[in-house]
Amino acid sequence: GPVTTETILMTSLTDKNQMTLRL
Repeated sequence: GPVTTETILMTSLTDKNQMTLRL
C-alpha cells in the first residue's frame, strides 16, 4: 500500500531508538 510521510518518520524514529538501545 501507499506509504505516508508519517509512517516514514515513525519508522525512522524507531530505527534510531533501536540503534541507540543497541549501543
